Amino acid sequence: MTVNPDTSKPDSSISDSSDGTVTAAQVAEYLSRHNDFFEHNTDLLLSLKLPHKHKNSISLFEKQTDLMRDREARHHRQITSLIETAKRNDRLLNHTRELVIHLLKADNLQQVIEQTQRCFVEQFGMDFATLTTLDDMEPEQREVVTGLISARKPVLGILRQEELSCLFPEHASAIGSAAVYCLRGEKEWGLLALAQKDSSYFHNNMDNLFLVFVGDILVQLFEKYSLG
Repeated sequence: MTVNPDTSKPDSSISDSSDGTVTAAQVAEYLSRHNDFFEHNTDLLLSLKLPHKHKNSISLFEKQTDLMRDREARHHRQITSLIETAKRNDRLLNHTRELVIHLLKADNLQQVIEQTQRCFVEQFGMDFATLTTLDDMEPEQREVVTGLISARKPVLGILRQEELSCLFPEHASAIGSAAVYCLRGEKEWGLLALAQKDSSYFHNNMDNLFLVFVGDILVQLFEKYSLG
């Protein structure tokens, strides 16, 4: 027994097995190599029925249409996601550029701190932002944030209330989530802390590359003005 797109002609692409039957794998392989099969067998195409989760059965054409529609919707979602990501990255780049320009105009460390806090609130839309120098902390305060200081990468998520009270003394009760990065160069200089009222805004799986980049710039400025 053989199968051919034009059923009146023989084809050696599918051959009978030893017991005279054709396997599903053989049929699948054949159809994958002869995707015009149903063009020559339209009656068969219209008569095929496939199970459907919302209907008793649908035709092969309806099934193919559903699959194409699902694939198109999936591609549309992927493209939309890529576009939104590109827009966010573009905004982030522009805000970072503004921050760096303001920092380069600073004449002293106090101006660096003020410009950093202001830009993160006004440009980046943070609810709260602080840049706290460790030298200005009391010993008991440093004890509270020891874990944040010793962390080798940004800490993102929900902080302990005592940590929030240390970093954001006037707004601790209003904060839902935060991101904290220890500025570390020749020594541990301070803690850059950003916070949002939304408890889900900052989380462990969030990309922290941008925060590290800004932190590295701040470390250079801390070391520059510490020599003065």
